[in-house]
Amino acid sequence: MDSTLLKYSAKDYFFKATLCHFCVDMLNAKLALQKYEEMFPAFSDSRECKLLKVREWVVSDTASV
Repeated sequence: MDSTLLKYSAKDYFFKATLCHFCVDMLNAKLALQKYEEMFPAFSDSRECKLLKVREWVVSDTASV
């Protein structure tokens, strides 16, 4: 990402987009999250990404019970 404005708001866009993916399909959300981490590596260390990963883990763990 070359634009500084895009870097500033990317975490928020990726977070909201992944939440939308979670509402539709877990697999699609997981793939989208991986894609966003590749597109913007700083997103991996953000609080938003960590929350999404915990949510993914909890949902997948409860689905297997």
